[in-house]
Amino acid sequence: MHNPFLFSAFYIFLVLSPVDRSFVQVNCWHDSCDRAVGRTVAESNDISNLGNDFENGVVHPWIEQSEASAKWKIENITSPWQTNNAAPTPLNGKNYLRIDRGTSLSFNIAILRSPHFKIPPGNDNVIFSFSFWIRSKWPQFTNLELYLAKEENESLLLSLHNYSDINNLAWQSQSVLLTDSSSTLTLVFYAYCGLDMEDAVAIDDLRFISQSTTSIPSPSSTESIPSSSSTESTAVTDFATTEISKDTTVVTDMSTTSTPLKTTTEQEAQTTTTTSTSGCPSSFGSDTRMSCWILEGKCYCFSLTTASLSWMNADAFCKSGNMTLASLETKEEDELIYNHVKTIPGMSNTRYWSSGKYSMDEDRFWEWESTEPYQPFTYTNWSPGEPSENEFGYCVYLDFNSDFSSGYWKNLLCTNPRRFICESIN
Repeated sequence: MHNPFLFSAFYIFLVLSPVDRSFVQVNCWHDSCDRAVGRTVAESNDISNLGNDFENGVVHPWIEQSEASAKWKIENITSPWQTNNAAPTPLNGKNYLRIDRGTSLSFNIAILRSPHFKIPPGNDNVIFSFSFWIRSKWPQFTNLELYLAKEENESLLLSLHNYSDINNLAWQSQSVLLTDSSSTLTLVFYAYCGLDMEDAVAIDDLRFISQSTTSIPSPSSTESIPSSSSTESTAVTDFATTEISKDTTVVTDMSTTSTPLKTTTEQEAQTTTTTSTSGCPSSFGSDTRMSCWILEGKCYCFSLTTASLSWMNADAFCKSGNMTLASLETKEEDELIYNHVKTIPGMSNTRYWSSGKYSMDEDRFWEWESTEPYQPFTYTNWSPGEPSENEFGYCVYLDFNSDFSSGYWKNLLCTNPRRFICESIN
């Protein structure tokens, strides 16, 4: 039986102390190191060839460089090697990359490195996205980190230890923005996997996405908004971007336009200011599937008929335009949004993500996860019987099929697709 104190002490050391990864870096990552030992420096690779969902059964072009017993290996959801700790159904396909610790289950660090690449000329911003699953018997003990290596330096992009929990039984998604077009770059995953049977780390859907392609894609059949008779707990594919790293800055042109804001009905005209469009274009960037209105002095953009994303992707999409998912912090704002949507054909009988999400903190409460510090709910308008789940991994959507007076907020797994509402940052 393992000693919880020893686990806690080791985890505190792991998180709070600078981790020296040199003991596992027998193979060096950087060009200068390659030259020093006489190896040929690799040519930069085209990022369009570096994505991998592992459905072809190979890790290539990514490079498995683990030196210890913990190794990255492809697992198929239908034949997991650890049946008493099987992975949840991945967001895409049947294959994914998972840490295999063999029969020893010893603690070790597994390493996965991308080939060298450069951001293409004229493409200043590139998004790297991936899905992942982390589970740990001891909260936050098992961890996954993503580093960006250039020249002789590695910088931390993401540390996902907050997802490391015994109750984490769902795939999540993340993405980071890469903006350095002057250097040859490498991405490196470090997976710290604990020694209990319950510990697990897996990744999937490694993608490089040009900033010019981050507009909302046309959905496939799996992205469409479920009908009232369909299940609302089915995991779906993440399509564009996901949660952007706090260490990066997303920049998308949200310049103003002289095009007048849309008006469709007399009631809509009463709730929409059309005299000024400063800071609020008629559509989100150049994406005509996101229409924007000024309501009570604030800009709101609404995804239209074909635009549905997971909560994480919707959150990242809003942030890419210097906006956030809408936070309905008062009854007045809630009613303003409800009345506006109900006046517009094609929008009035569907569902939209808000920024509401169940907290990962120890206190565990619902909060508006728009801009930090996140604010707990002080006003709510839940539908009867909601929230049905008070658990991490659930988010709040607005069901405009319901009446405002009886409540129209509902909760759902964040990986499901919904339309969404972006609002300007005050």
